[in-house]
Amino acid sequence: MDSDGDGRISQDEWLRPPQAFKRIDRDKDSFVTVEELREFTKKRFSGQKNSRMNSGESVGANPELNSDVDATASPGYDGSVYEIIDTHVHLGGGPKQRNFAAGASEALSKMPERHVAIAIVLPTPQVVLPTAQKRNSQKRYDYSELRRVNHSDRIRIGGGAGILGKMLHGSETVSLEQRDSFRDLTQSLAEEGIVAFGEIGLYHFALPQIGNKFGSVPLNHPLLDVLGDVAAKAGIPIDVHFDVVPRNSSLPKQLAGVGNPGYLKANLAQFEQFLSRNRKTKIVWAHAGLEVTSFRTARLCADLLQRHNNLYMSIRLTRGAPKPSAAMDTSGQLKNEWKQLFTRFPDRFVLGSESMYGSSMSSLFDHQFVLYQKLLAQLPPAVARKIASENALAIYPLGGSQ
Repeated sequence: MDSDGDGRISQDEWLRPPQAFKRIDRDKDSFVTVEELREFTKKRFSGQKNSRMNSGESVGANPELNSDVDATASPGYDGSVYEIIDTHVHLGGGPKQRNFAAGASEALSKMPERHVAIAIVLPTPQVVLPTAQKRNSQKRYDYSELRRVNHSDRIRIGGGAGILGKMLHGSETVSLEQRDSFRDLTQSLAEEGIVAFGEIGLYHFALPQIGNKFGSVPLNHPLLDVLGDVAAKAGIPIDVHFDVVPRNSSLPKQLAGVGNPGYLKANLAQFEQFLSRNRKTKIVWAHAGLEVTSFRTARLCADLLQRHNNLYMSIRLTRGAPKPSAAMDTSGQLKNEWKQLFTRFPDRFVLGSESMYGSSMSSLFDHQFVLYQKLLAQLPPAVARKIASENALAIYPLGGSQ
C-alpha cells in the first residue's frame, strides 16, 4: 500500500476499511508504520507466529490482519485487493499532448501497481466546429493511431471519436449518401476489432485544465441511430460522455469563461429518447460518481437504470466532495445512497478511470486506484467482483487480443 515509498501508510494509501486503520494507528498521527503493524499483530494474535510480517510480506497477504479487517468491514468482505478492468483510458491529455507511444509505455508500467489487468484505451472526444474543420483536421486521431503503438494484449483499443465524431458534430441534416458513408465507416471500425465505440461526446463541457472545447451532438441526430444499429449487431458498446442537465439552469461558475454556454438547456429527456430508440445497443455512460456539476445524483442514475436496460455506467472517483454527484465523501467513505445504487444494480457498473497516460496530468490519477480498492472493500464481495472486472468481460468483446 505504501505507494509513495516513504516507509509508512497514509490514510489515502490505506486499502482496507478505515476502522482497521484507526485501530492500528496507535499514536494517532494518521500514518501506519511497520512497527505499529507488528505491535497490532502481536497484541491481537498473541501466541501466533508473525514471521510473514517480519519478512516484509504484503499486508494484504497476511491472514491474521485480514481476520481483523473482516470484523469491521461490510458483511462478507473477504480482504481482497481486486484486479480490475479499466474501461476508460486515454493516451495523452487534451489536443496538445498526444505522445501515444509514451502513453502506451507508461500505461503498461503503471497498470501492475494499480492492479489493472486490462485497460481499454479510447480516443478523446474531438470537437471541431464546422467552420474550422479544414484547419484542424490534422489534429484528429482515432483507432489506427492508437493501435500502432500498442504491443500488448493487456491494452485493448476503442475507436470512433475522431472519424465518426467529425460527421456527428456536423449538420444533422444528412443525405442518403452521407448515411451510407457513415455506416461504412462504423462497420469498418467494428471489423478492425475495436472493443468500444467512443469516447463519443454527446454533451461535453470544456474544462480549463484540459484545454478542450465544448461540444454536443443533437440527440436526435440520424447518424447516432446508425451507430447504434451497427454497434448492436456487432455486440460492441458505445462509450458516451454526457454531462446531464435535468432542467434549465445557469452555467456553474467553475465552468465559466472557457467557451461553455452561459445558460444550460435541459437535455435529460432527449437522452432518454436516444436510449429508447437504441434498446438493443449497450450504452456505457462515463464518469458516474464524479461529475463537474451536481446534477448526476445517485437517485437520477437509479431512475435511468430502472427505465433503460441497455444503459451501463463506468465509475470515476475523486477524493470526495459534498456535492451529491460525488460517490465518496472526503474521508473515502462510500456515501450510503451510492452504495445502495451499486448494490441494487450490480450488473450495470464498470470502472473507468479517465487516466491520461503519457501526459503531464498522468500522476493526478494515481489516487483514484486507491479509491477504487476502497470502494470495492465497502461492497459485498459478489458485487465488488462484478464491478471490478466481471461486468466488463460481459459488456465488452475482450475475448481476443489486438
